[in-house]
Amino acid sequence: MKNKLPEKLKNYVEVFTFIVFLVFNIILLKLSLELTGAIYSRNQLMPAMRAPMWLAYAAVPTGWFLM
Repeated sequence: MKNKLPEKLKNYVEVFTFIVFLVFNIILLKLSLELTGAIYSRNQLMPAMRAPMWLAYAAVPTGWFLM
């Protein structure tokens, strides 16, 4: 569908898409870091494994960084 747009409009769509993607990623990173920090400060442990709960929550910002 993008190929059917006029060239000028295609550029605007690409910029808009990039901005939406960037804003989404910034919000995701901010919220996931806040959540991980909150769990870390509570020193919660996983019930079965007795491992720190923040390790599981750290997967989201880690995955974001690797993306």
